[in-house]
Formats: sequence, C-alpha cells, structure tokens
Amino acid sequence: MLPGTRPRDVPKSVRDAGASGFSLTLQHDLLELPLRWKNPKKIFVNSMSNLFHKDVPGDYIQ
Repeated sequence: MLPGTRPRDVPKSVRDAGASGFSLTLQHDLLELPLRWKNPKKIFVNSMSNLFHKDVPGDYIQ
C-alpha cells in the first residue's frame, strides 16, 4: 500500500501488484465494459505496459 492512501484511493492494479508494483495484472472484469456503453468512445489501451508479455494469454488479447 502506498503511504498516506486508503485502499479505495489506489487502483486495483496497484493494490494487487505486490511490493515491486510490476507484477502482471489481467483485469478480465473490465474487458467487456465498453460493450455496455451507449455512445462510441476512444479507448486508450496501453502505454507503459507490454500487452504481448509472455504470461498474457493469447485469448485475453483477441
């Protein structure tokens, strides 16, 4: 946990990352979220991560 923060203030990916902050996190619950939106939106997918990391399953990115 980051000093001075409450658990709800910290994104799920950071809470679950462990001490290094760099463990792989797959958020299956968020993949279908855009399908429920009524209006089209641009989605920024990835900047500082590796979508094609060896531990990311192929069906996760298809």
